[in-house]
Amino acid sequence: KRKKFVPAFRRRRVAVKGGNKMSGVISMTSEARELIKDGHVVRAAMRPRYLPMVVPPYHWSKDHDGGFIHIRTPFTSKPTKEQKEALEEADLNLIYESLNRLSGTGWLVNTKMLAVLNEEWHTGGNSAGLPARENKPMPPRPTDIATNPKALKEWKAQATEVHQFNHRVMSRRVEFMTMLDTAEMLGDSTFYLPHQMCFRSRAFPIPPHFNHHGSDPPRSMMLFNRGMELTDKGWRQIQIHTANKWGMDKVSYDDRVAWDEDNTDNIIASARDPHNHRWWTGADDPLQFLAACQAHDDTFIAEHLACQVDGTCNGLQHYAGMSLNPSDAKAVNLSPGDIPNDVYIDVMEVVVDMIKREVRHEQHAQLALDVMERKIVKQPIMTTVYGVTRIGARSQIQDKLRDVEGLAQVDRFRVSEYLSHKVLKGLGTVCRGAGEIMDWITLSIKEILKAYPHDNIRWPTPLGFPVVQPYRNFNSCRITTCLQEVTYSYGDECMPAMVRRHVQGGPANGVHSEDATHMHCTNISCGDHDIEFAEVHDSYWTLAEQMDDMSLILRDEFVNLHESYWCQDMYNQWRELYPRADIPLPPARGDFDLSLVRKSPYFFN
Repeated sequence: KRKKFVPAFRRRRVAVKGGNKMSGVISMTSEARELIKDGHVVRAAMRPRYLPMVVPPYHWSKDHDGGFIHIRTPFTSKPTKEQKEALEEADLNLIYESLNRLSGTGWLVNTKMLAVLNEEWHTGGNSAGLPARENKPMPPRPTDIATNPKALKEWKAQATEVHQFNHRVMSRRVEFMTMLDTAEMLGDSTFYLPHQMCFRSRAFPIPPHFNHHGSDPPRSMMLFNRGMELTDKGWRQIQIHTANKWGMDKVSYDDRVAWDEDNTDNIIASARDPHNHRWWTGADDPLQFLAACQAHDDTFIAEHLACQVDGTCNGLQHYAGMSLNPSDAKAVNLSPGDIPNDVYIDVMEVVVDMIKREVRHEQHAQLALDVMERKIVKQPIMTTVYGVTRIGARSQIQDKLRDVEGLAQVDRFRVSEYLSHKVLKGLGTVCRGAGEIMDWITLSIKEILKAYPHDNIRWPTPLGFPVVQPYRNFNSCRITTCLQEVTYSYGDECMPAMVRRHVQGGPANGVHSEDATHMHCTNISCGDHDIEFAEVHDSYWTLAEQMDDMSLILRDEFVNLHESYWCQDMYNQWRELYPRADIPLPPARGDFDLSLVRKSPYFFN
């Protein structure tokens, strides 16, 4: 019997937003999506690409490509023609050295954590950050849906949320299963993660599904191949790392050690029987926390565990290093303190004061005050220095408000719209130096593109890597098909630069190139001192026994980096590259003593 033919695509006409015109849209049918979903994992297993390597990757150099042996990957991901030309002219010896050391770090799979993840998955998932194995059921249709417009509207809203959740979890499910398969495949082998650069000189591992840049599950299974026997200082770092992964990272180091000792029974019980003793699932990073619990009960894991220290809103730290504004420096722990300062709390308190002054005459102020907490302001503050717009900040706040019970969808939007203004204004109040530098970068780029509309903005990092922003307007052409005319957009190097993207991306890319330089310098120095090193941008990883030594190095390298004023260097370089542009003078630096960073215990913590 012949199977019924099912189309893979469907064409329909939809109204164009903001007008009365109709446009033809071709979309994939749900039946085709299901076929792709079911076959994706099988195809990935049959022909895997960009897996971790079981031999050290080839080294990059001026004359030789590095990374994989048979699969060729570029030095920078998706390089433009201008970027390639700039790289060919640059002296990249220090960048090659750093990238080769990152790629040459040996790793092991934590097989105990692999067993835990397999068990959690086979019992249904949907816990400790794992995706659910099954989709959420769609809400039942109301019986009066045909006659009750309000019931229809409410059901559509609920059904849309469930549909969106299931769509998101489907991709997470495939990614998680691929990650588990990769870890199983590696077994007890030492493996390596070849890296490549982005156009800002940040380094990324190329294997996509199993690496330390991933989410909590893959990170929890990463152990350094190299181990070191623990002394008292190494054991203290295990305790601090454990407390950090629970979420006790805003108190002093002594308090973190005390918390670890007070919870020893729960830590050991979680390590030995994680499926029945579920206390560990309450951690901020539950799976990495569980791996730290295992280090209390397994000497091998303790000696090979990748302990981590993170910068305090690292983009703001680099802006504070540039501006030397004492207020900025204090907010992000450049100056010493007895406990770590929390810039998110500082901004939240300023925002709360703003809201309280408006409660009587602003419609949504009281609602905003009722939902205000640290997590509401954290993401917009983190991403402001990376170019988030007010609309982006509103979307981030709106996502966090989904967890607030009893807050209607329309109120979520209005409160997030109201709060986005306040959070960005509050950040400008707490970190004035950062705001002045971001404004200077923005104005400088506008002036450059006014004089050189076809040039993409560029600058070299202190290590000589040429940053070339890739934003250029697209060209387009119209293609006539048997159904309709299709407009096709394509990159064209003859088109003018995309001013909006250059202006919006300038502050973000500038600070990214600085944090990348700090990482490369720290990596090179750690290699010179035989210290194990891995990174996730502003999160630096090493063995517990070597954490104190790495912490000294990363502080020294930050001070060395910012002894030269980045804005003045950019001003000089841009004046030379773009002599016709009316570039303003950079803002004056403050009087913060940069050497205090060396004495700040919570600069990275």
